[in-house]
Amino acid sequence: LPAAVFAEGGYGTHEPRDNEGWPGRKKPTIPNDMYLPKRRQQHEQPLSVCRAIMVRTADAKLVLRMDQSDPGMDLRHGESGRTCQSQSELYNLTADPRELENLYFEPQVAAVRMELQEKVLRWLFLTSDVTKWADDDRRTRRYSEGFTAGLSPDELMFD
Repeated sequence: LPAAVFAEGGYGTHEPRDNEGWPGRKKPTIPNDMYLPKRRQQHEQPLSVCRAIMVRTADAKLVLRMDQSDPGMDLRHGESGRTCQSQSELYNLTADPRELENLYFEPQVAAVRMELQEKVLRWLFLTSDVTKWADDDRRTRRYSEGFTAGLSPDELMFD
């Protein structure tokens, strides 16, 4: 598989506390605050900052956008109102290095879209749910190589 770069960001509308423009956030308005327009936009148009994941290879770039509030969408037709998914992007970086022509809904690039989506899925599997660095010493057995393992049920001691 060709090398790829990944990025993620945004927030879900079901998590308003993460939105800088959320009215429930007790943050005083600062005169001439350079982030005020951004917070206002997030409050007024929350889907403009929905969750997004990007994968980029030497030849293509895919930006997937999604939110829990998005209805099911027919990807063959694209325009289904203003949803996060309808704002997803796919670019052929060889033919369009300035990313001016969004090909996401074009049927002729379905195979490329699926290949990049598969890369995203693999990346999510391999990088999500990161474990702690420190060992959890509750009821574990240490081995000489430094590894630990949980005790079997017959080794547990109950008080």
